[in-house]
Amino acid sequence: MYLRDCANDQIGGAGLTTSERMDVEPAVLRWARQTAGFDLPLAARRLQVKPEVIARWEEGLASPTIVQLRKAAAVYKRPLAVLLLPAPIRDPAPPTDFRVTEQRGEDTWTPALHAEFRRALSQRAVALEILDVWPESLFPSEYPIRIDLNTDPDTAAHAIRAALDADGWRPEVLSRPGELLSTTIEAVERLGVLVIQTERVESSEMQGFSISERPYPLIALNGKDYHRRRLFTLLHELCHISLNVGGVCDPLDNLNHRESADEIEIYCNQVAAAILMPRQRMLDNPLVRSANTDHRWNLEELGQLSQQFGASSQAVLLRLINLGRATWQLYDLRRFELEREYERHRQQEEDRRKKSKGGPNYYSLKVRNLGHGYVSAVLRAYRNQAISSRDVAAYLGVRFDQLEQMERRVS
Repeated sequence: MYLRDCANDQIGGAGLTTSERMDVEPAVLRWARQTAGFDLPLAARRLQVKPEVIARWEEGLASPTIVQLRKAAAVYKRPLAVLLLPAPIRDPAPPTDFRVTEQRGEDTWTPALHAEFRRALSQRAVALEILDVWPESLFPSEYPIRIDLNTDPDTAAHAIRAALDADGWRPEVLSRPGELLSTTIEAVERLGVLVIQTERVESSEMQGFSISERPYPLIALNGKDYHRRRLFTLLHELCHISLNVGGVCDPLDNLNHRESADEIEIYCNQVAAAILMPRQRMLDNPLVRSANTDHRWNLEELGQLSQQFGASSQAVLLRLINLGRATWQLYDLRRFELEREYERHRQQEEDRRKKSKGGPNYYSLKVRNLGHGYVSAVLRAYRNQAISSRDVAAYLGVRFDQLEQMERRVS
């Protein structure tokens, strides 16, 4: 980690002009270009400089300006923070693709998904750098839960609920999807997990992915999904991390293609449902207690349970099947109704956002996407002079004069 002079290194502040040169590691620039798939001529065209200029940067014979470095970060699809690291980050192999689709694997990902995966790797690399210079700014580095596929799903769910202190969630929060999602994300971050959200990946491509490497495993949620679906995905990916098997997932779509779903996905779905709806509490519920296996659950009944337990109606029906209070035949019968209900909720949420004054606040969205825990850690490290003003601005992807607004959103 570069420990720079905080007083004279302000990106966007008074200490650094756009024409001044940036002291960057040549190997990092070369690695960023090569991993983005650019040869020198193509990179030069995109950056609007001569190939020999980039060659000199990568040989350490010259340095780019801040404007050129920002442009390189955009072209190479890497956060500016990564181009300021002292060495290239090690990109692990892409996680297992657990999606139920005929086209799986990294070579089928859209550019948007590739970019979000690289961002996830970059943020994790920054967290590890901060751990070296100011560990007090970060949450615990040891994730506490270890399970395997032989662990009973209810037993695994009980362990995860205990770690999340889920029994302390107030009953009224369960009926407020946005608040419940935020509460759970905060609890997951306290376990030493980075949680980020994507903005440009379609939910039809990916609902979430996880990187299980330690310390600081990472979960990415699709920010386009409705809150209750994001919550289920969060818990599903948390199960992946507890198994130490990261992946790219479409959890609820696996319910529609059960014959081809991976056993790990089936297990993580069961655990996620059990975290939200503990066995005994579910069985003690008057609606569930009076039902037998052949009960034909309607959307109104599923909706009531959804409000009481904080799960989507689709997740409720999955849990009822696991508990022997519903059948897969009923699920197939209700499937399209459930999908229409989900689309209705998602559209309502989108309409609310559009009607809000000026749309979602830029800084709120920035903090949501980067992750509250990550942003807080970076800001704490800066306030304790462990990283410079140039570092903090780069790590958060904002100008130095925007830090105050970021701090307001996480305080």
